[in-house]
Amino acid sequence: MKQRVFPACAATAALAAVLGVSACGASTAPSQASSQVPSHPSSAPAAARASGSIKGIPFYEPSTVRSQTASAATLTSPDSVTKVSDYYVNVADTRGWTTVSKSLTPHSGNLTIKKSGQGATISVAPTGSGSLITISTYPSG
Repeated sequence: MKQRVFPACAATAALAAVLGVSACGASTAPSQASSQVPSHPSSAPAAARASGSIKGIPFYEPSTVRSQTASAATLTSPDSVTKVSDYYVNVADTRGWTTVSKSLTPHSGNLTIKKSGQGATISVAPTGSGSLITISTYPSG
């Protein structure tokens, strides 16, 4: 039996995962005295700058990886939904992907693409200060 993942469901699940990761991102280290301030707060392991790709789909730059598995990634970017969505449409058009479905508005971007037995859904949603990007890949027959 084939499973189908609908873009809206994937985006909702990814958003829930990011919110859960964000809520759980606090350090588990014992608290330090208030007079001690870390000298490099950016070195905390909460998130990593995005570089690379997943299954041939590059990570948007600038963005920060919030979570990643072998087949999915969640990123955040300070850029607008429109700018990020346009980037991924260009990626699909110039890197040999076939667009299966596309829905782009100023408030959301959803793109389903396939290439050589591989499928992917890319969803872009607004955050308070930029965009949430979810990339989910799967085998496609």
